[in-house]
Amino acid sequence: ADLLPRLVASIAPEVARPVQRLALRTLIPFQPLFRMVGWVEGRVRAHFGGKEGSGHLEREMLGGVFELAETIVAEVMTPRIDIVGVDLSDSREDVVSTLSRSEHARLPVFEGQPDAVAGVVYAKDMLAHLDDAPTAARWTTLIRPVPFVPEGKTLDRQLRDFQRGPSHLAVVVDEFGG
Repeated sequence: ADLLPRLVASIAPEVARPVQRLALRTLIPFQPLFRMVGWVEGRVRAHFGGKEGSGHLEREMLGGVFELAETIVAEVMTPRIDIVGVDLSDSREDVVSTLSRSEHARLPVFEGQPDAVAGVVYAKDMLAHLDDAPTAARWTTLIRPVPFVPEGKTLDRQLRDFQRGPSHLAVVVDEFGG
């Protein structure tokens, strides 16, 4: 939306002025919406901006982006003792009960102990197959693979991996495999 008009103006300046007039006319029906957004933005700036002045929120967000490159996944991971998961030997009813109690959409699946992660089970997969008798008996067929990442990986690299792949959950592994 920003680059195309600039390119047109630089390549064919004689076309830019008539196109600008046409573009401005198409914006007239949206004036009430623009005014409302401006009013809301002003209120947000007044509430959060304080003495810092305009642009404080933008500077803070930009600083947060650069901070991702310096932060490692070990600093933001959920510690092993706080993880809610299910065991491969659990019944389907136990898994459904754990999902409803934990209020998480995904749960890691362990094989005997928390260090032996077999994959992840999604609540939506369990709900989709609640009435299926064969799947209900073998909920383990719904386990999806989960990526393992080293604890020293930076957050910006992990975020890019999440954006590229289908998974939004990863298991952080230390240098000893824990």
